[in-house]
Amino acid sequence: MKNIVILALCALTVSAMAQTKALPTFSLKSISGAPVTQKTIAAQPSVVVFFKKGCPASKRAVPLLNKLQQELKGKAMVLGVMQSTPAEATAEAKKLGIRFSFAADPSGILVGKLQPPASLAFFVVGGSTGAAPSKVWSGLGSAEMKEALTMLAKAGQKLPSVNVSSWPNPALRGCGL
Repeated sequence: MKNIVILALCALTVSAMAQTKALPTFSLKSISGAPVTQKTIAAQPSVVVFFKKGCPASKRAVPLLNKLQQELKGKAMVLGVMQSTPAEATAEAKKLGIRFSFAADPSGILVGKLQPPASLAFFVVGGSTGAAPSKVWSGLGSAEMKEALTMLAKAGQKLPSVNVSSWPNPALRGCGL
């Protein structure tokens, strides 16, 4: 019975992580009007988080991501992406109090190519990690973000120390996309 439970947990963990693919070519605009392309997020370390309009879990995630952006001190970017129109993304960002870069993906190209399992799934990319995400995490939690930041550090990114000990454990997961 113990082996069955362990195998089930392993299978669940593997299925929760989307298989990563090359970052697709895309051209979005942030709600501030700045261009967001695969080149701009690959140029610097970036934490890219998927959002879904109206997902209740976003209310808990936004303060964590606002603080993360502040702690990264401009050495890396936090980018939220929502499959929506620009007007819907702007309204959602205002409603949630988002203070990090946030962009609408009207055609759903990032969701379609990277296939995150739910909103609040995220990946890291950029700088010396290259232009393709090596992993898509299925939720925002202390262990997940620590692993992501360690991955960036191992790739040679010089990031400030970030305290994720107050982040949820288990990870905060959002709504289906």
